Amino acid sequence: NLSAKKHGSHFAVSHTSVEQLEEFNMDLLGRGMQRLAPKLWGLLDRLLFAGKKYVGVAVSTKGPEDSDEEDTYWEAFGDRELDGLMGVSADTASAKQERIMARHNKLVMIKKVVIFSIIMQTANQKSNAFQSIFGIFLQSAHTPQKVIETLSRMGICVSVDSINTAVMSLSKEAHHGISTLGWMLLTSYMYNNFDVDLKSTVHTADKSEDTLKHLTAGLLFPLQHGITLENLRCLKALWERSLLN
Repeated sequence: NLSAKKHGSHFAVSHTSVEQLEEFNMDLLGRGMQRLAPKLWGLLDRLLFAGKKYVGVAVSTKGPEDSDEEDTYWEAFGDRELDGLMGVSADTASAKQERIMARHNKLVMIKKVVIFSIIMQTANQKSNAFQSIFGIFLQSAHTPQKVIETLSRMGICVSVDSINTAVMSLSKEAHHGISTLGWMLLTSYMYNNFDVDLKSTVHTADKSEDTLKHLTAGLLFPLQHGITLENLRCLKALWERSLLN
């Protein structure tokens, strides 16, 4: 059963951690799906590579003009940032074609993972690893709630409530980490005052309160270079002798 918990496709949003987000890998997820359902993976290959000679990788059947148009499309898509990750150089025409095909293969792999994930979640609602990670990404990108709800109904991401639950879990983890960091007494603190104008989208006569809010943000910086509490025993003396105090 591809959607079984033992295959690692279950994601408990109420226990979301930063470690889970950092360890998520589309390539690793795709290889696992290919290993568990090779026939379905191969079928999707043939469907997504329709119109091309299928040899397990994308093979271009386009002419020079079409190739230039496709390369322009990928550049507009923002693919330049992926060149280093794929290890493809753009020095020669052959390298240029190789770069296009590498990106094509990468996108096809992502599409196959999405299709697999939709099928798996349909069979088992708890099989939602991809949907959960993608939902958190949408939240971080300030995606409108209606868009998230639509994608959730399509099986591409989890619901808005599940995303909020995951965010709450991450907030609790961050709060615990900050508290632990403060208890170590090896931390520098920095505060910053700033103003935010929370303008209302609907202007009414009865809403006359001040929309300008005065807030304070704080940052904690762990002391580096092997500093210990013993090294900080001189701070009281330095503070007392400072001309600024």
